[in-house]
Amino acid sequence: MVARPTPVARARLAEALAGDPHLAVVGTAATGHEAVRITARLRPSIVLLDAGIGDPGVVETTRAIMIDHPTPVVVVADAADRLEAAFAALTAGAVSVQREPPGGASGAEARFAAVVRALADVALVRRRARPSAPPSATRRGRARVAAVAGSTGGPAALQRLLIGLPQGFDLPMLVVQHLPPGHTAQFVEWLGRSTRRCVRLAEDGQPLTLGHVHVAPDEAHLAVTPEGLLRIERSEPVDGFRPSATVLFASVARAYGRDAVGLVLSGMGSDGVAGLAELRDAGGWILVQDQATSVVFGMPGAAVAAGVAHETVPLDRLAERLAAVGASTASRS
Repeated sequence: MVARPTPVARARLAEALAGDPHLAVVGTAATGHEAVRITARLRPSIVLLDAGIGDPGVVETTRAIMIDHPTPVVVVADAADRLEAAFAALTAGAVSVQREPPGGASGAEARFAAVVRALADVALVRRRARPSAPPSATRRGRARVAAVAGSTGGPAALQRLLIGLPQGFDLPMLVVQHLPPGHTAQFVEWLGRSTRRCVRLAEDGQPLTLGHVHVAPDEAHLAVTPEGLLRIERSEPVDGFRPSATVLFASVARAYGRDAVGLVLSGMGSDGVAGLAELRDAGGWILVQDQATSVVFGMPGAAVAAGVAHETVPLDRLAERLAAVGASTASRS
């Protein structure tokens, strides 16, 4: 089901999906209230919701759909002034923010349709899931840096992780989050405002800074040197990804070894597994979000299947576990 304010905008999305024989638009809506009613009546596999939808707006519309008739919601956003609302919709239950493919670009339209088809099969997270048992694995010593990676479902998970960290937690964090090109700067702004933490786009040569969350920029790999300097690399994609979680984890393994923590949040695919293997071999500690709280268990599940994860932890306990293995200023000599 496609919910966008104008007939032209709705037609553009329908055209982008038309080339995929597995997808069909079963209904359209012009307002948020219509989107909720039509979702309830037609029960579509997925809802494409415009970030600029009105009456009552993308966040409230997403929340209403998730409460009344839980359905995967993908927010379609292009304009920079709408991205704040688009990312806020993730906290209301949307599974992804995607960029509308340019008209006539068949390759971009095919990729967009493939993402929509995959997200239509997402098993939605029940937010009041029964708490998991505490992990039995333990780590000796404390870390000096945390490397975090996520894809679909990752933005909202990262936000909850940062909000849940205790006051005084100042472990520097490096983040690779898969997002549509052009969305990362607004994502960083939203994440900083909503968590009240120092979230910044990583810059080449910048020192790793206590208490800062350094996020890989658009279309570039993020790495760190043994001297604690960030490196922005615009080399070829790795396994189809740029930024690549494997590049990040591997560089952290070489620079920090056992003094590092790797963390994998909800995401589609298997990006990061090879880098996690290097980090684990170097003595680093690996945490992954569990299946029950992941929007998509692809990336965390791949780490578990590869045998590189030390702990599989529900989202509501990840901040606690990261704080337990991380370092604070007070704990350093």
